[in-house]
Amino acid sequence: GWEAHDRLVASGALGQILLFVGLFETLAGIPAVVATMNGEREAGDFDFGGTFKPTDPAELRRKQTAELKNGRLAMLAFSGQVTQAALTHHDAPFLW
Repeated sequence: GWEAHDRLVASGALGQILLFVGLFETLAGIPAVVATMNGEREAGDFDFGGTFKPTDPAELRRKQTAELKNGRLAMLAFSGQVTQAALTHHDAPFLW
């Protein structure tokens, strides 16, 4: 529950995780931003699963839109779950 977060902060473990994630984001993110600004890559395209991309541009655009909408829906669902857990003082994912 929420106590685990507080314990990780107190022990310093969460700070270490933040440091390593921040370092990775910096080392991977800066070259990605520079390549995007130079027109060498599309925004958000990390070239994962390139062999599965459709060759038809219309189908690729449809799948990209579906992925974007699914990601937004997942973020809304998770934020609703966290909000409900915080307001009802029940541990996620057991919200009742």
